[in-house]
Amino acid sequence: MALFGKRQVDAQVSDMTWSRVVQLERQQWVRKRGTWAPSEGTRNVEKHTETYWDTVTDMTPGAPNADGIPGPPSSSTRTELRTRFYYTYESLEWRKGRTLRAAGTGPSGVAWPDYTLEPEERIRDEEETYAVTFTAADKRYEASLPEQEWRCLELGLTCHLSLGLLGGVKKVTHTR
Repeated sequence: MALFGKRQVDAQVSDMTWSRVVQLERQQWVRKRGTWAPSEGTRNVEKHTETYWDTVTDMTPGAPNADGIPGPPSSSTRTELRTRFYYTYESLEWRKGRTLRAAGTGPSGVAWPDYTLEPEERIRDEEETYAVTFTAADKRYEASLPEQEWRCLELGLTCHLSLGLLGGVKKVTHTR
């Protein structure tokens, strides 16, 4: 066998599982603060004024020498009372909401979870996984497959597995 060659194994399907997850999100009012007046679609807008002390550094050019070239500058610091404006408001944002799950074994009964969208709710993401466990002698091999490939399998079916360098299933073939 070549050093980096793939190993081949014949194994039987011993377990099949599936999982489907729907992640919803919902709109929520979120408190915010900004230096600019908020756009439309916000509520509870308030303009605030605050004063604060700021440290200011003044640079003064140094006295010129005999050739008229300025000497090194000198600096002085002082504090100055300043005023700034800011706004507080609430803005509608989409935030993570409910997570709905459906799972099972075998190809029968594969379905998305039942749900009804509530007001101000939408689908954020959908995810599905199809896993198979194969057994050969006293070893187990696990693989995630695309749905179409997964549906072609059944418990007890013998498949030809191509394994990667670290023993992971790279390819599944079966004859029917």
